[in-house]
This record gives sequence, structure tokens and C-alpha cells, in this order.
Amino acid sequence: MSAVRPILDKLAQLTPEDRRWVLDQLPSAQKERLLESSKASVPPRVPTESTPSAVAAIERASAPTMRALLADEPIWFAAALIDSADWPWRDAYFDLLTAIDRRELQETMSQAKPLTSAMKEALLEAIAERLKTVAPVPAEKLSRFESLLQSLAAKRSRRRWSGAA
Repeated sequence: MSAVRPILDKLAQLTPEDRRWVLDQLPSAQKERLLESSKASVPPRVPTESTPSAVAAIERASAPTMRALLADEPIWFAAALIDSADWPWRDAYFDLLTAIDRRELQETMSQAKPLTSAMKEALLEAIAERLKTVAPVPAEKLSRFESLLQSLAAKRSRRRWSGAA
């Protein structure tokens, strides 16, 4: 339940339309888990960080740090974040991806519907909060081998998240 709490908090902040959109992106097993957890949960916490400071925190992040943070997220989540602003680390982030991952991310970004302002705010707040728990990754410390390992781990995680074997 503890891993689900931050997700429920962010979902509660969204408009009903945005909440429906997010839930529609999830595989049915994850959607059921969230819906069941929401019935048994306490009211959501009020966010403490404002969006301008969330944007500043994300802008200060390095591409390797963002790569590490987004490695276990579904591709649509990474696409939504990267497409939400002209981030200073964006080009370097793409350079860290394998050609296949880069193409998949770009395709997802080109097919994605624009986020509403409430959804974008919730996304930025969630990423800024997660940045507080991720150790910064210096650009020179991430070797090609490490990048490949992160890519493989992310693909495995995405398959698990989507319900694929």
C-alpha cells in the first residue's frame, strides 16, 4: 500500500477527465490495484511544493540523473515529462538512450495527446518529489555499459508494468 499512496495522492489532484485518462493508460491489473487501494485509503495529502519550484528542480537535474529516475517508468510517463517543456537536459537525455529506446520514446511523444494544465502540474510535482530521493548521476560516470544495463532494466520493468511476460 505504501508504494501506491503517492500515486493515489497525485490522482486525487487531477480533474476527473485527467484521472480517467491516466487510468486508461494502465493495464487492467494495475488499474484494479489502484482502484481497490483507493477504496481502502485515507484522504490524499495536500502537495507541499509549488509548480515553479518543481520546474526549477527538474531544470537543474542532469540528463544521467533524469535517465536514472525515468529508467523504471513506463514509456508514456517519460514521454509526457520530456514533452512537457523544453528541458535543458533533453538532448543529452536522448543521447543516453539506445537507438531503439530513442525511437520508441519519440514515437510515443509524437502520438501523445497534450496534457491538461492540472495533469502537467501533477506530473511535474511528482517528478520533483522523486528527484529528492535520487542521487545525482554525474555525466562522466555513466559508461555505455551502464547505460545499456539501465536500458535493459527499464525494458524489463516496462514489460512488467504493462503486464507483458
